[in-house]
Amino acid sequence: RLLNENYTDLSEDERRQLLQKMKDLLEKQYNFLEELLLWGRLQRTNVNLKIENVNLKEILLSEISHFSQTIEQKKLHVKILDSVDFEIKTDRNLISTVFRNVLSNAIKFSPIGQKIETFVECQDYKCLIKIKDYGVGISEEDLPNLFKLETKVSRKGTNGETGTGFGLVLCSDIMTKLNGKILIESKEGSGTTVTIDLPRF
Repeated sequence: RLLNENYTDLSEDERRQLLQKMKDLLEKQYNFLEELLLWGRLQRTNVNLKIENVNLKEILLSEISHFSQTIEQKKLHVKILDSVDFEIKTDRNLISTVFRNVLSNAIKFSPIGQKIETFVECQDYKCLIKIKDYGVGISEEDLPNLFKLETKVSRKGTNGETGTGFGLVLCSDIMTKLNGKILIESKEGSGTTVTIDLPRF
């Protein structure tokens, strides 16, 4: 509306800023709609798994690249340890969605200049992918409600970022579909570690 009604009165820089905000909002809404549709399919068990060999480091790098602008703005140091260079058999699209949501939260709740670390521990039959941030953490009373749709937990990020509180609910359902699980350890003011427990084969 601002662009439509005041286009000639706005400077080129102001127009670009508004267009960037529109782009960011539309991408956020599109991603939310995609995840909502995926969640609906999971509830109807209408998701056909495409199990293939996937490289965990490759997927993590790809997902981190989606947040490059925010990472740069917040001057975050996202560190991928060499130990994540493992191949496992799983559904690439589903595990990418889980990584994206967990990384999004780690970035959202990290203060400017902080670090985020990712590493993996592979055992005979499973891999534990850990994404650790040193951000604001989660209160003890909120922890049990993170995966419950009926008790929405949604907080603003360190730069005022907003969310729907839906992402972790979707991640939990995806992990069930992949015969894995997602665990969260956190203490308010001391950061959060999310562990993604996946079968290797």
